[in-house]
Amino acid sequence: MFADLPSLTYAVGFVKTYARWLGLAPDVLAEQFKAEAAHHLTPTKVTELHPLDERKGPSLRLILLSMFGVAAVVILASLARQGDLTQTLSQIVPSVVSDAPEESAPAAGTAVEAPAASAPLPPLAADTLATPPPETPPVTAAEPPAIDPSGVVVLTAREDAWVKITDTATGKTVLQRILRAGDQYSVPSGSRQLLWTGRAGALDVSVNGVALPPLGGPNDVVRDVELTAPALAARGAPAQ
Repeated sequence: MFADLPSLTYAVGFVKTYARWLGLAPDVLAEQFKAEAAHHLTPTKVTELHPLDERKGPSLRLILLSMFGVAAVVILASLARQGDLTQTLSQIVPSVVSDAPEESAPAAGTAVEAPAASAPLPPLAADTLATPPPETPPVTAAEPPAIDPSGVVVLTAREDAWVKITDTATGKTVLQRILRAGDQYSVPSGSRQLLWTGRAGALDVSVNGVALPPLGGPNDVVRDVELTAPALAARGAPAQ
């Protein structure tokens, strides 16, 4: 059994750890284990390390000679490489110069033709000159159709939209549900009601059949919109 265990140091550490896990006294069990395993386990032999003797290292003279030798080899290799490069360039440059075409000079007494002068441009005709475009009259907005202040306000759902309508006189909720596409709600004449919806652009608003601009974007939330003809007309001009 003891022969299967590692060295004595590791085995003692394992016994202490296991004893702590069991809630026993680790030092007492470790001493007991040492006494029983002394004849079976041998402590690990530790290799002793000794400092190096500086006198056995290379001398300063040898180090300097080595450095000079390496530097000399590098310099000689660089000079040899530059010599090959110079020789190669001396062979390439003359061949390039000799292959370049030479421009032949005109012979003596030969007339040299001057480049032909460009013909003058014909004058522009008076009718071809650009004339400024006529001024465009300013666009005036069309007069919005008259809205009857006592007209009936109608909400028509083009798409499904949740609405909540409250009567300001009583404070009670008149309508709170989802208006399906095509559903309509008519505001009673003479009442003052407020609209709250989460899809303002999904509702068409009209007064006596006159279409008004949308109350907002498709998914805009609007609240406390007064559903009376004068208040809705004040929000913007009727749609064309």
